[in-house]
Amino acid sequence: MRQDGIALVAALFLVVGLAALAVLALRASSHTADARSLELLDDLSELAATAGVEWGAYRVQRLGESCPFDVGMPKLPGTLEKFSVRVQCQPDPPGLQIKATARHGNDPQSPEYAERQLSLSLKP
Repeated sequence: MRQDGIALVAALFLVVGLAALAVLALRASSHTADARSLELLDDLSELAATAGVEWGAYRVQRLGESCPFDVGMPKLPGTLEKFSVRVQCQPDPPGLQIKATARHGNDPQSPEYAERQLSLSLKP
């Protein structure tokens, strides 16, 4: 009779311990998924800003647009469609500086917000 009670306590202890480990594993995987999501958003914002800088350089070098300008870039396709990109060109002797700011979301306090700014100097 006494051994049955000890086995029951040991079994309960084992079940509670395994449940605690399962909860810890779920929390860890949830944090990892959140970190991956933020890393992906950061990478996408860099791609959107790079597209903006290249588009600004194209406007100046190929289309002959004069600097300064401050324009919104047309919507990007695919995964970048939720990003808004602002492109600026300023004279920066002896050349030009093109700056692009890519944003995802409107509220900087939101976990869904990302912003990246890149610049490019064009020399004659």
